[in-house]
Amino acid sequence: MSAEPRQQQARIRDKVHGRMSRIVASRTKADMENVMMNVKHNLAMAVNEAIDAERASAQTTLGNGIRMSKEPIIMLNPLNEDRAPGRLAWFGREDLDEAVERRVQELEAEEKINPSAKHGFFLEWATQSPPWPLQKIKDKQGRDTGIIGINAPFIKYYYNSEYEKGTFWRLKAAGHVLVGVSSYEFFPGNATNPYTDRAPQQDPENKKIYAAVDAWLHCFRHPNEHIAPGIPRALISQSDFIDSTQADLTPKGLQKKYLFSYSDLSGEWNDFNRNFTLAKECVKIAVTQGMAPVMLIGKKKDENNTAVMGDLMPFVQTGRVIITDMLGHTPLTNAMEESEFFFVPNLSDASPRVAVEALLRGTPLIMNKHIAGGWKYVNDQTGVLFDGADDFLPAIQRLRALRDAGKLRPREWYIENYGPRRASLRLQAFLELAVGKERMAKAKSLVRNRW
Repeated sequence: MSAEPRQQQARIRDKVHGRMSRIVASRTKADMENVMMNVKHNLAMAVNEAIDAERASAQTTLGNGIRMSKEPIIMLNPLNEDRAPGRLAWFGREDLDEAVERRVQELEAEEKINPSAKHGFFLEWATQSPPWPLQKIKDKQGRDTGIIGINAPFIKYYYNSEYEKGTFWRLKAAGHVLVGVSSYEFFPGNATNPYTDRAPQQDPENKKIYAAVDAWLHCFRHPNEHIAPGIPRALISQSDFIDSTQADLTPKGLQKKYLFSYSDLSGEWNDFNRNFTLAKECVKIAVTQGMAPVMLIGKKKDENNTAVMGDLMPFVQTGRVIITDMLGHTPLTNAMEESEFFFVPNLSDASPRVAVEALLRGTPLIMNKHIAGGWKYVNDQTGVLFDGADDFLPAIQRLRALRDAGKLRPREWYIENYGPRRASLRLQAFLELAVGKERMAKAKSLVRNRW
């Protein structure tokens, strides 16, 4: 609060003190209590008036720096530097999803008026320059925008980590826009996988860097649990951009062969991330209930590992459980279509691409309700969520009830709500709202061949 309102409060308190002193000398106890109540009320009103006057003065001084509207507000004052170094302050709602949808409608209208306008931004897959986990964002024509995503924690190995951090700060210092992308477990929250080499909690200083990004694309039900406060964010995931027109993602009318298929490429990291512990329990339930066969993609590698597959190998030997090596994309998606449902017991998974690929092959999902990301794809048209092994059989019953009622249309639902067209417009709309066109233009002017 500025000096002038503080002086006003001091004068008010002095007057109140003098008035109450005179009252004390001349009033009874009952009178005293009534007067004190009135004085406190008047004091509160006076203080509020002083605060209102200061707020009005500040708004007049700032002028166009504040827009008193329901839209997001971008303030370009470098505040809160201790909490979030290098990030411009954000004043306004953090969750911009509703505003993003409104801006998407505007972008679509602009394209109708001007057919030459080509809106839409895309997340590019990993490149050598800049190095992963940094990720370029490009426009619809495939041109660099100067905006960079960071989609995983920095690695724990010292020299590699310092190189990744140095690249981050070099780009940020140059004026590039840096955007967080939740594509790795609960990033930027703590990693739960004990076998990861990219765990945020191993270096608390890294969290300050993750809080320095200009905006955040996330996959969480409760983003406050994972993302630093004061950063604009939107529910946009890598798997929102999957193209339904790919040949491998087009249904081929294959007959159903399996109760479900499940993908886990083996190894401790994958077994944890794909929640193989829960998957095994559900496999056993399915087999003992006579609902087999099931397909475990990628688990043939562990067929001689009794600690991992020992209790399932009798089912493998009788053909009730099918195990395979890692499959190519075509046989993988064929197996998805040949399954009654695709099984996603995963927990520490930001947004599994395979879940969307199954939907696009026309196969519904049974997905862990506690998964980090991907839950947004599951509804009465695409599958069901389940809550542990005890809920596995009931989940199958719920899924079959949806099927029998004719409600399941997984491919159609995804195409109507996601895919490259809608996801790219959402990304552009979000960046315009969260960062502003002026900063985006500046970042684009910095683009060069090597980052």
